[in-house]
Amino acid sequence: MTAALADDLTDLRLTLHRNAYRPVPVLGPHVATKAAGKRPVMKSWEAVCAAADEAEIARWTNAQRNCTNTGLLCGTLIGIDIDVLDAGKAVHLTTLACDMLGATPAKRIGRAPKILLAFRTDDPFDKIQTPEFHMLDGTVARVEVLATGQQFVGFGIHPDTKAPYHWPERSPLEVALADLPPVSKESCAAFIAAADTYLRQHGGQSKADTRDVEREGRKAAGLRRLEAPSFALVEEALSCIPNDDLPYDEWIRVGLALYAALGAEGRILWEEWSAQAAKNDAAC
Repeated sequence: MTAALADDLTDLRLTLHRNAYRPVPVLGPHVATKAAGKRPVMKSWEAVCAAADEAEIARWTNAQRNCTNTGLLCGTLIGIDIDVLDAGKAVHLTTLACDMLGATPAKRIGRAPKILLAFRTDDPFDKIQTPEFHMLDGTVARVEVLATGQQFVGFGIHPDTKAPYHWPERSPLEVALADLPPVSKESCAAFIAAADTYLRQHGGQSKADTRDVEREGRKAAGLRRLEAPSFALVEEALSCIPNDDLPYDEWIRVGLALYAALGAEGRILWEEWSAQAAKNDAAC
C-alpha cells in the first residue's frame, strides 16, 4: 500500500466515523484467500470496530495493511442485501423495499444487478433472511437483512468484478447515519416475508421445498423412504419424457438417472427410449 493510498484510506474511514458509522477493515481482493475482498480478519473485529475511536481507526492503516477494503458494521446500521442476479427481479425487490421501508438514498452496488440498501434502526436486532432459492434460470437468489454482528463492504474493490464498489446516488461519506430512513425488526420481517413470496411466485425453490416435493412424490408413488422404485414405475415415468431430439447432455442425464434407479436393468429402458429419436444409432 502506497503512502497516498494509506492516507486516502484513513481519511475515508475517519469520515465514515464522523458520520456515525463504524468502519471495518476488510481484507483486500489481492490476497490469495477465500475471504479476500469481503471479510474482516482482525481478531474480535466486531467489538474492536464498535468501540474504535479516531486514533484506533488511523492505526489500522499500518496494522492491517492487507485490509484495503472497508466495511460498515451493522447494528444501528441495517443493510438490505438483494442478492439476486435477474435484473428484473432485483429491480422489483428494490422498489418493494423502498415502498415498504422508505426511500433510502444510500444504495451500494458491487456486482450488478445485486444491490444493497442502507437504513438505520434505534433498536438493533439479529439478521433476517429468506431461504436460498434456486431459480428457473439456474441462478441462486436470496434476500437478507444484515443486522447485529454483521458487516457489509462499502468501499474498495469487489473480488469478482475487480471494479470498485459504488453508490449511484449518495454514499455514507455524504449521508450521516441519522439521515437514513428508520426501520424496525417488524418492518424488516414484513419485507422479507414479501420478498420470500415474490421469489416463490417466480419459480424459486428452496432446498426444503425440493425435499418436500420429493417426499410427496415418493408418497404418491407408494414408496417408503430410501425404497427403490419398481421397473414398471420407472417405465411409466419415462413415458412422460418425450425424446424427439434431445441434446446429448440431457440424453445422458436420463441414462444416468435410469441406472441410479434400476441398475443394469435401466439400460433396457434407456435403449427403448433412445430409439424414439431420429438420430438414434442402435449400433453405438
